Amino acid sequence: MDKYPKRLALLMLLMLVPFSAVAVGAVQVADMLAGLGGDAVVTGMAPKTSLHLLVHTPGDQTIPVSFTTDANGAAQVHIGGNSVLRAGRYDVSIVNDALQERTRATFNVLPDRVDANASQITIDRLRIAADGRSEATTTVILRDRFGNAVPGRPVELVSSLAGARIQPIMGAETDAQGRESFAISSQQAGMITLRALDLLSDTQLTATVTLIAGNGPGAMGADTLPYNFEGMNAAPTQNPYATALGYSPNIPAYGAPSTVFRSYAQSPFAADVLTGNNGGNQGTGIIDHFVLQVSPQTLKTGEVANVTVTAINGAGQTGDSYTGTVNIFSPTDPNATVPGLTGTKGMGVFTFTPKNLGVKFLPLSIAFSEPGQQTLRVEDRTDPQHVIRGEVTVTVSGQTIIDEQHRIEVLFPTQNGSVNTGEFAVTGIGPRYANLQVRIVGGAQDVFDGTSDKDGHFSISVKLRTDAESGMLRVQDEAGKYQSRDVDFTFDITPPHLDAMTFAPAKPHEGETVQLTVLTEPKADVHMKLQNQDFGLVESVSTPGTYQVSFTSPAVGDQRQLDLQPDIIAKDAAGNVTDVRVPLTIVKKGLTKVENVTAIPRANAVELHWNSVPDAAAYRVYAGEDQMNLSAIETKTALTGAIVSGLRAGTTYQFAVTAVQGDRESEEKSDFVSATVLGLKLEVLEQEGALQLNWVLPDATPLSSFQLEVGTEPDQYTEKFLLNGSIQTYILHDLLNGVLYHVRLTPITTQGDVRSDLAATSQGTPQTNLAGFHPTPGENLTFDPNQFAPPDTLHAAAPATPSTGVPTVAWWIAAAVAVGLGVMQWQWRKKRRAQRFLEFMQSKYHS
Repeated sequence: MDKYPKRLALLMLLMLVPFSAVAVGAVQVADMLAGLGGDAVVTGMAPKTSLHLLVHTPGDQTIPVSFTTDANGAAQVHIGGNSVLRAGRYDVSIVNDALQERTRATFNVLPDRVDANASQITIDRLRIAADGRSEATTTVILRDRFGNAVPGRPVELVSSLAGARIQPIMGAETDAQGRESFAISSQQAGMITLRALDLLSDTQLTATVTLIAGNGPGAMGADTLPYNFEGMNAAPTQNPYATALGYSPNIPAYGAPSTVFRSYAQSPFAADVLTGNNGGNQGTGIIDHFVLQVSPQTLKTGEVANVTVTAINGAGQTGDSYTGTVNIFSPTDPNATVPGLTGTKGMGVFTFTPKNLGVKFLPLSIAFSEPGQQTLRVEDRTDPQHVIRGEVTVTVSGQTIIDEQHRIEVLFPTQNGSVNTGEFAVTGIGPRYANLQVRIVGGAQDVFDGTSDKDGHFSISVKLRTDAESGMLRVQDEAGKYQSRDVDFTFDITPPHLDAMTFAPAKPHEGETVQLTVLTEPKADVHMKLQNQDFGLVESVSTPGTYQVSFTSPAVGDQRQLDLQPDIIAKDAAGNVTDVRVPLTIVKKGLTKVENVTAIPRANAVELHWNSVPDAAAYRVYAGEDQMNLSAIETKTALTGAIVSGLRAGTTYQFAVTAVQGDRESEEKSDFVSATVLGLKLEVLEQEGALQLNWVLPDATPLSSFQLEVGTEPDQYTEKFLLNGSIQTYILHDLLNGVLYHVRLTPITTQGDVRSDLAATSQGTPQTNLAGFHPTPGENLTFDPNQFAPPDTLHAAAPATPSTGVPTVAWWIAAAVAVGLGVMQWQWRKKRRAQRFLEFMQSKYHS
């Protein structure tokens, strides 16, 4: 019988255990940049289940995102960029429709890049003594475009006065609050304008501060800025401008009137000294824009905040003498109220007076009715051609506050929004459990009925006529007590067009920062999906319709390059979607360029040397007779030299070298070098019964002669000739046509050295239409042999040759002997020639 109390105790114990202790599933969110957004990956949930992702911001705001798991119980939920504008640690939790928590995770949002306008520069005093010891402290606060502090950034402070000394106080980089402080001193008198520069991005801050260094009256015990900007007489703790931003009363925030100087009691001047006007800055014409500060910076709906408005002139300084009437309103929250300011509903009006010195403090002046990122704007519309504007973005949390007259608020479609289908649901919030009617005017049916739930939320289906292009709707309760504002909308089924999609650089290296630019219609939602990552593009404020995002190119891996096709997705206000794939090639980053390549000519080769390249495993040598037609030869090791052999003697070659490591190679070849290969460059021109030899010897070695060898077999030369060392051409006569002759030409120096290493070989075949041997024609005679010489009368008186001497018969006998000997000699030579020819043929065919 005691089992029932045990079961009851076990049940009570389970009820005491938090539900998160028995939560199931998991959610993972990677860190992201402020304003860019990202995805939450949900796993381990029940399949096909409707769940809610709750994003808990550092400002205690909760942003819900609904989703449905797939058949595997997983989902990828996108967290929009507007949900992560504030840097810090975020919590996410998954809950079901009954708000029971399933799992929880955390992620970090990092600040965006430094923004020149949102960053601040302050100074704690207005004047120092020019003695090198008196100091003023300047503080630079780096912020991104969303107002997040940017830590870990080196900052440089630049002075307009050459004699000013600037010494960092806090360290080399900004601290966790994005601050870096400097001590300013000077031994030179004068006005010091200080500008701040973010060194990593080379961004100069828009704001500046001014300091006076002097040795006159009032120089010692220099002014600080403890004044109330309305009356300039309040205690330091009442400085609304500094207090609003959470700074010390003596360190005003950017925009404080750092150019206002109060005279001292011992000074002969009774009035305030206003700098920066130069006598010509009166009136509104010199004001360029307004700077707004809201305190507190994070509000809840209905909470009233203080606003400080500072007039800034074209030089970036406070417009001390500005007077004018200014409107204040919220373009994103028409129901925002401006307590204490006259004007129409949602619009306040205030005036700058001379005593404001360009800074107007508006206590309890704004209360927002809508949660989210809201914009507060001020405008001086005195001159329609030169409207002076300023605005600030404020984070508002809490529930929407609905005006009593309009207790029903339409969430979709939005005012002047679009729908992309003829059947859609009108959603909103109003009285709980109310019977509601949607009345549509313009191209649609008249009335559609629906009800609100226990929280006042409603979703009522409506249907437009087929010819509808636009319409106006109003939601009211059945009794007609409450109604919404009229909502104008358009019917848009045309997908957004993508005019251009460009990557810069067009072919990036792995790990390189790439910027994507997309041109499409304004106010679209543009994303890029690349390798399971989603990148949200941000629309340019100055050029609507231009969207950009920067990302890091992925790793290539073992390949030489990686060809990708990221999806570019554009969604307009009506929900029409255009999805286009664009090619993107990521290349592996090449090795550095090889430097200092030298070429030394050798016999039939060239010796190369170069400087080593880090990470190179080998080198690739490019060689050729011209730079447009090269052959590649790769070394097997990382030696910084190579000999390219097998080159033609006397020929000039071009060389370049690259470093190699696997698939990686130097991005560009080394500078080209050239060298002419040592040795004879022998050319053979074939002629009839002859070969003409032409040669060139680039070497400057003095020669005495050339040894020419000729034969009909390779490396077997039967005849040798010695040629003059100064000639460069020679003709071999009396050769057999159709027979291949081999020749070798070897230079011989004046010292008698036979340079076999510089020898050149070649071959050629005498060409003619007639086969066999054809002797070279003899030279033409210079006289006619048939014409006898004229009689010689020069020695006509000389005595006649005596008749005595050798008898005539002796002459005949001598002649006969000579003829016989000649015939014998001819027969012997004929026999000898036949014998040599036989030996030659035998050696040719039987060797």
